[in-house]
Amino acid sequence: MKEDYYAMLGVAKGATADEIKKAYRKKAMEFHPDRNPGDKAAEEKFKQVSRVYEVLSDEPKRRLYDQQGSAAFEQGGAGAGGGGGGQRAQRGADPMDIFNQMFGGGGGGDMFGGGGGQSQETSGEDLRHEITLTLEEAATGVSRKVTYRKHKSCEKCTGSGAEPGSKKSRCPTCGGQGHVVRSNGFFQMRQVCPSCGGQGERIEKPCRGCAGEGRVVGDHTVDLRIPPGVDTGTRLRSSNNGSAGRRNGAAGDLYVEITIQDHELFERDGDDLACAGPRKVFDRGPRWPHRGSEIKG
Repeated sequence: MKEDYYAMLGVAKGATADEIKKAYRKKAMEFHPDRNPGDKAAEEKFKQVSRVYEVLSDEPKRRLYDQQGSAAFEQGGAGAGGGGGGQRAQRGADPMDIFNQMFGGGGGGDMFGGGGGQSQETSGEDLRHEITLTLEEAATGVSRKVTYRKHKSCEKCTGSGAEPGSKKSRCPTCGGQGHVVRSNGFFQMRQVCPSCGGQGERIEKPCRGCAGEGRVVGDHTVDLRIPPGVDTGTRLRSSNNGSAGRRNGAAGDLYVEITIQDHELFERDGDDLACAGPRKVFDRGPRWPHRGSEIKG
């Protein structure tokens, strides 16, 4: 069965390399085995998005995928290069290696640790905001200035979490890995390091403005353009307008959920407008209510 790699990451076909990287980061952290212990479905999702990222992050492989689809990276596909190379794109790379390579890990590092002593930033949270529109606004589209509370990058330390000039050192508890391993009989459990919180390092002097987080809570205002034709339940995404990440991690997204107010004269029936009674007024035109005298726009 053909797979849509772009849809699996939640990006458009024309997405930039940065957009693909950000989308993979969010998906991989969502389905990472350490965050979903014992969840086989999440583990399989993690493997899938890692495999997809391996292809879309490599320009030659991405071009081949755009030309031939996922079949090029299945066993025996055209991407095999005559020697099974296509099978490697499908299964050869270890998903954890792909993840650690992207996040600067290595040597056993994981999503909670710095891997090899490197700092691990944390992506910001996605946020949700509700907007209520009139039927007229839903018909024509509208611009809205929205103000809400979110984590913003700390201006004092520019998001690093450290006082200017402060030094960073490897966490002695986890040796810079960001995690510790606890043994229980035959089993071993990997946990976030209690000393560094998974960062893999300690800051000599944490920023006093953000307590070492690299972000502070504050008001944020954004201009949103609501397209015409939305309905109750429509969900729109505003990229990078969610919370700032911890210590310069990628920002999350803002998801706007639409609710349409009831109208005193009209009710919506799919893409049509009707009187509150049984008589239909008119069918949708190019922008459905613009021919109605009671609904201006």
